[in-house]
Amino acid sequence: MVKNRVVNVKYREKSPVEIIKISSVNGNIDIIGWSKDFVEINTEKLLISGFLQDLNLLDTLFEKEDNTLNIKTKIPARIEGKINLKIYVPFILLKIYIDSKSGNIGINKYLGDVELTNKNGNINIIFEGSILRIDSYKSRINLYIKSYNSTDVVVNNEDGLTDINVETIGKSSYLDVKSFESDINIAIFKDIDHKLMLTNKNGTIDVKYNIFEKNTIEGTHNSISGKKGNGYNNLTIDVSNENGKINLMLANERYLKKELNEMPLF
Repeated sequence: MVKNRVVNVKYREKSPVEIIKISSVNGNIDIIGWSKDFVEINTEKLLISGFLQDLNLLDTLFEKEDNTLNIKTKIPARIEGKINLKIYVPFILLKIYIDSKSGNIGINKYLGDVELTNKNGNINIIFEGSILRIDSYKSRINLYIKSYNSTDVVVNNEDGLTDINVETIGKSSYLDVKSFESDINIAIFKDIDHKLMLTNKNGTIDVKYNIFEKNTIEGTHNSISGKKGNGYNNLTIDVSNENGKINLMLANERYLKKELNEMPLF
């Protein structure tokens, strides 16, 4: 039997790619944007327990179809192992789909759209694209939004803590955050003007920032402070929770910079 045996394999796709689809059985996925015009993938096969020859049964498959690159990891059920992926993508790549059965996900310096599902892992994203959709279970989400072009940011997280910091966001964007059995913490930069809708079934709502006139706030109000503003633009923030707590606060630049610097990316 062997313990903690590791093998690294590199893959490079130089032909044009617009979409990447990732299916991961068990392992971490790191996405990093760069200025080069090709995709580079570093795979790390980690055999936690098993026989030496079992390493050969851990595999990553790459398939190019038109403008889409499909990446799929394979780990036999009887083997305890992981395949970690570190993927460098062009800034202008249009979209990434991620289906992760188990493992952490990190995304940084990438300007395109993301749709991901995740179980039993941490999600750490600095989002700078247009569309982001997260559907997760038992995941710890750290999301930092700094996009002027966003249109839809949708987060559904069951039984996992959700932390969101909003530095910049598209003026006509929609931020939809839902949780079950856990808390939602949202910090909003002081210059963002928005319509806010909060619904909390069995928890409490704690709001600490300037409250605008046409807000809808339902649920148990643990604390509400601030003053009424003059209105809002097309940005709508819709937050709903069940069996958890909603915390919203007005954040200054120093706070957001601290949160950004402390995000556990890569």
